[in-house]
Amino acid sequence: MQISIRDEISPDLERKLRGLKNRRPLLRAAAQAARDEMRAHYNRQPPNKRGFPSSNFWRDEGTRKVAITSYDNDQATIVVDSVAMGHRFFGGVITPNPPRRALSIPLSPEAYKTGSASLWTGPKLTLIQRTGKPPLLVDTNKGGSWRIHYVLLPRVEHAPDPRAFPEGGAVAAAVGRTIREKLAVILRVSR
Repeated sequence: MQISIRDEISPDLERKLRGLKNRRPLLRAAAQAARDEMRAHYNRQPPNKRGFPSSNFWRDEGTRKVAITSYDNDQATIVVDSVAMGHRFFGGVITPNPPRRALSIPLSPEAYKTGSASLWTGPKLTLIQRTGKPPLLVDTNKGGSWRIHYVLLPRVEHAPDPRAFPEGGAVAAAVGRTIREKLAVILRVSR
């Protein structure tokens, strides 16, 4: 996922920026501010809604994958190198990779922690076919009671998740603050 942020800067700030011959250090600092604000945003995300053990999604797919990929005299590029985070940002449909015909959606804390049913290492699961309803994978080893761990679905559709990018211009504000602070130092030293 690559998101470009373009900002209309004040004429006074633009004039000061044009007066600098080497803007690379300034843009590097601005990129670091954007990266740090994005990481802080992902670190602030709460654990999952169901109270299952944390999969550390925001840390692993957000915080750890925000990186500055380039900066020069005119622009800086920050990316979140994660297909999963791109899906969170844009939403969309998830289908199983062939040869699988269904997605295994976790319904228990143990299944959530494990992830896909193909990675399950707990007790043997039994496939329960249901008329007009999606099949289940259950643990039938506890006498007469069943414990449902997964439901099998042919596809899942997700809406875009507003948490996938900081709200309210927080990144732009952090970048603007950094540029103003660095410019103030540069202009004070160059007089």
